[in-house]
Amino acid sequence: MGAPAMRPDIRSLRNLILPAICMIVSTYAIAQEGADNAAKNGAVEAISNAERVDREIFFESKIRPLLIDRCLKCHGGEKTSAGLKVISRMDLTTGGDSGPAVEPGNAAASLLIQAVGRKSDEVAAMPPKEPLTADQVRDLTRWIADGAVWPEIAPKLTTDSKSNSRPAVEHWAFRPVEDPFVPDDATGWSRSPIDRFVAASWGELKPAPDADPATLLRRLAYDLTGLPPDPALVEKYGHTNGPMDLPALVDEQLASPRFGERWARHWMDVVRYADTAGDNADYPIPEAARYRDYLIDAFNADKPFDDLVREQLAGDILARELAASKPQLNDEERGRHADMITATTYLGLSRRYATAPFEMMHLTIEDAVTTTGLAFLGLNMRCARCHDHKFDPVTARDYYAIYGIFDSTKFPFAGSEEFQSKKLYRRNFVPLLPEGESKSRIDETARRMEDAKAVTTAFVGPFTPAMLESQQDVRRLLDRYARYGNLPEDLPTAYGVTEGEPHDVPLQRKGEPDQPGPVIPRGYIAVISGSNSPAIPSDASGRKQLAEWLVSDENPLTARVYVNRVWQHLFGKGIVETPNDFGTRGSPPSHPELLDHLTTHFIRDGWSTKKLIRRILLSRVYGLTSGDFEGQSQSDPENRRLWRHDRRRLDAEALRDSLLALSGRLDLNRPGPHPFPPIEKWKWTQHDPFRERYDTNHRTIFLMTQRLQKHPFLALFDGPDTNASTGRRTSAGVPLQSLHLANHPFVREQAAAFAERAYVQAGRPIDADAYVRQLWKMALGHLPDAFEMRLAGDLLQESESSGNSVGSGRFALAHALLMSNTFLYVD
Repeated sequence: MGAPAMRPDIRSLRNLILPAICMIVSTYAIAQEGADNAAKNGAVEAISNAERVDREIFFESKIRPLLIDRCLKCHGGEKTSAGLKVISRMDLTTGGDSGPAVEPGNAAASLLIQAVGRKSDEVAAMPPKEPLTADQVRDLTRWIADGAVWPEIAPKLTTDSKSNSRPAVEHWAFRPVEDPFVPDDATGWSRSPIDRFVAASWGELKPAPDADPATLLRRLAYDLTGLPPDPALVEKYGHTNGPMDLPALVDEQLASPRFGERWARHWMDVVRYADTAGDNADYPIPEAARYRDYLIDAFNADKPFDDLVREQLAGDILARELAASKPQLNDEERGRHADMITATTYLGLSRRYATAPFEMMHLTIEDAVTTTGLAFLGLNMRCARCHDHKFDPVTARDYYAIYGIFDSTKFPFAGSEEFQSKKLYRRNFVPLLPEGESKSRIDETARRMEDAKAVTTAFVGPFTPAMLESQQDVRRLLDRYARYGNLPEDLPTAYGVTEGEPHDVPLQRKGEPDQPGPVIPRGYIAVISGSNSPAIPSDASGRKQLAEWLVSDENPLTARVYVNRVWQHLFGKGIVETPNDFGTRGSPPSHPELLDHLTTHFIRDGWSTKKLIRRILLSRVYGLTSGDFEGQSQSDPENRRLWRHDRRRLDAEALRDSLLALSGRLDLNRPGPHPFPPIEKWKWTQHDPFRERYDTNHRTIFLMTQRLQKHPFLALFDGPDTNASTGRRTSAGVPLQSLHLANHPFVREQAAAFAERAYVQAGRPIDADAYVRQLWKMALGHLPDAFEMRLAGDLLQESESSGNSVGSGRFALAHALLMSNTFLYVD
């Protein structure tokens, strides 16, 4: 259900703040008491289907292989050590001679954690000979803390790596996309096929009323640009329920440069974008921002999504083919060449691990395979790294067929702990210019370097101070070029990938590279591959062919998954509520025919994101109100049948951007590079990793984003996980959010600037009415009614009569609006 509507009582600041604080304290106390009781009773809190799927995936990818590999030998047979079995959840919660081994929700009290942590004198250390790694202990701790989720229909543990489930080829998501018959609507309510599909699911339900123009205007502005609507438009539509030119408004927002900034951020969640590598020292990647800008430009230009898929997976190959197609590229073609190279940063950003260059590279390849499966197919393939998938028709052979494609790819190296100590500098960055032009610039640089060496050799005999200084300059120059791969400064590069040595890889038993099995030919997921799947040449990695397979007619997933993501960003949840899991354990579609209808037209429209969005926004379903209607929330509390719109809280980026926009301090220009320290000073280690914040007044999409730490604002307001694909963000309401909005200097500074800016834009009025109207237009997207006008006027008058300045009253009112649910939520 949507969050309840609430408008702040603005009769006095005391009436606004004190009840809020009391509510925060009592809410926290009740929540803490509930958590304590749950821990004592071993209870697991209710979780959403998406969270359940995530936890089951974590179990299958991390916990099941660990228990099989390290515990099953002694705790899996008829005769078990200490009476403990680990072959089912019940075995662990029942325990052995010492009692329950696992207390779901309470890792610290679980004997299993005490045993593997080896920190208790009262609990025997396990395993007795070779301890678990710190990462393995953390995985077990997280699993138990999250409720020790064990899939309900999962088989008991077995050392057999084969799948225990029947093939799921008849699952709806693996069937071909078909354009279904559009239902009739005898009522005449519908104005588009989308409406007819939705209305056909209502049964006894009735649609909520149409939203008023001001509400719809604010909804459109945030959905398409992530910013508040233009106050002039709010003034135009604020007091009318008359017709509005919806198509023109939609087209105007779609054409705004702000559209790309909003929608690129959605995709950056899915591809786990970050400006750092994720190794133990979390080394910076200055070039990653080029990929961010590429995505913004791609969405603004409405680049067909199938081309976006091709370029992100194989842009370097496409760029090479473009350069080879003619003697010299023109400026437009050079730009396309650079974009294609930059797009492969998607793969370059696969997470790095440990401390040495390319150490634990199999985990980086695993991240590339997993993210590709989640982002484009809506399938989690990680489980198949160790064994055939237990629920979906993805085998270990499928996994290593795709693994071989990425293992045949050359990845860049951004730096690591050994960056300085072993002179192991950045490697494999890809020049953005065509190969011939890049080579000529490099050759010219090499010639200059030979000249520099000759100058150094010429220094003989006694040195004068000037000669000594000149020689030192030359040596510094030589050292600099030696470090950075002899690339001239005017040769821009991308953190992308290129073709490596093509080869097939052996299946890794239990996911361990040192336990090779049979060699698996490079290829695709067999259950959705056919005779028309592109063959992979022996002299190619297969990335280009993988991209073509993903967007081919025989692949029923890629377009469906993307269409569902677009729907989710406009309605708050997808037609499939688990956007990264279209498998048998994910949520079934609420309107499967509608999903196929939209997918069919999306492909016919050339994979155009903007046309898809426009089609959805012009439906009547999109424009419904978000409140309850005739008590129908009782029969459909989750609004699965879409009889109303869902109320949604502003995400972290929209909230921060709105605060800056209202204060007048938002810088809409595209910023330059992040101010990372000079590269010769990069000396971070696992004990002293890179940790910085570069706050600016640019849009939040441009903030530097790290892997090992989150920006505090993004962390507090549920920003994305930069270490894994985020299909759908959480939206938790916690007391710290309210306290942050009330007290943090950043928020208070924006509130003060907003109060003054609204006062100036209202014409510095003597009476309060014009000022209040301006505040409401700017912050809430509607004009105040008579009741709101009176309350606001009372607050301003009370502040002045209490001896406070008029300015302090204006600040109190502006700040109260920015803390209100009416501002924080979009109806």
